Amino acid sequence: DFSRLPDREKALALISNLTRFYRESAKPYLYAGRMTASPEIECESQSFEIRDYGRSVTLPTLLSSSWEASDGSRVLILVNPDENEAKCTVDGIELSVPPLDAIMMKL
Repeated sequence: DFSRLPDREKALALISNLTRFYRESAKPYLYAGRMTASPEIECESQSFEIRDYGRSVTLPTLLSSSWEASDGSRVLILVNPDENEAKCTVDGIELSVPPLDAIMMKL
């Protein structure tokens, strides 16, 4: 169904910010690292309608994954694909992720 296309400017902003994030911070983890188990993350959720089935699915506001670099350092990467700032709690630490951007937390 291509009757509702994504917001082009929003998509380009997210892609640009994630490319910068990868180049400046996350490359040692995402390029040659390995994915590890993530800590518990507490954040808000959003409901999305599934177009073809008339149902909805509830997903966390933030996307997350944990990574270990070849030097043994570990990080949690949090991505906010929304146009509003998102807040979460990880191991008792409150974090804020800017809109259409990502942050990295050392584990």
